[in-house]
Amino acid sequence: MTERVCCPWHDETKTRLKNALTEDRLPHALLIAGYPGWGEVQLGEWLALTLLECTGQQNARELAHPDFRWIAPDGDVIKVEQIRELGEFTQGTAQIANAKVAIIEDADTMNVHAGNALLKTLEEPPGTTYLVLTSHRPGALAATVRSRCQRFDIVADAGQAHAWLEERSALRLMDDHGGGPLLALAAAESGERPMTEILAELTGGKRAEVFAELFGEAPGQMSARWARCLVRAAAGEIELPGLDSCETRRFFRFVDELWWFHREVTRSNSANTRLLLERLMTKWCSLTVQPSGRA
Repeated sequence: MTERVCCPWHDETKTRLKNALTEDRLPHALLIAGYPGWGEVQLGEWLALTLLECTGQQNARELAHPDFRWIAPDGDVIKVEQIRELGEFTQGTAQIANAKVAIIEDADTMNVHAGNALLKTLEEPPGTTYLVLTSHRPGALAATVRSRCQRFDIVADAGQAHAWLEERSALRLMDDHGGGPLLALAAAESGERPMTEILAELTGGKRAEVFAELFGEAPGQMSARWARCLVRAAAGEIELPGLDSCETRRFFRFVDELWWFHREVTRSNSANTRLLLERLMTKWCSLTVQPSGRA
């Protein structure tokens, strides 16, 4: 998604932030938290643009503004050098806007040194600077950092999200992505199909086509979608072709295999994804065929 989207479930938190700003009690260090796919980064972006008095559909990531900085993980972590540069940015007064603003995206990825460096700024925040931390894993942030930020949680209103996704023909992908509406919308825009449809085709014999589709995805995301699908099937929420007569122990043996695949492709740098996916597909096909003898 390249455009900024308006998320109705953000309205309640936006109202709290607007009131705090109007009443001159908005804290200079904020932590915006939400479940994955509910838009904590997007809400932080909205707040930053509001503080900078920038209007319209501007993309804050690409905003060239002397009073704004956007810090995102460099690879998997936010490094101490990035936070030290932020500390230098916070010094002095704003040049154009009424305040300086910085977003720290996925703040929980700061390494220990970066977190310690940020504490120095949080302990004595300049009066005209706002630090907006975003995270969908706030518990992974250092307690010393959390305690110096005022937390604003996004309300995960499933009813609003369902209606919003239905208008955009993306509701059927919501369960595949852990209930995260923005993740479901991005998946729909990229042409992704529900895992239930893909597995039905695999069971129906379209192995080559399904392999090409699954191999084209990020393997960690694909296996997570597959696992969520199996959890829903085990809970009786959905039916998957071929599983109605599958033995329980064989089903959970495959679940173990799937999680092993997930760990291999997300944690190992030497995993042969193509070979592992072929193995997984073979085991799935044998799972959905009732054995004639003992498993």
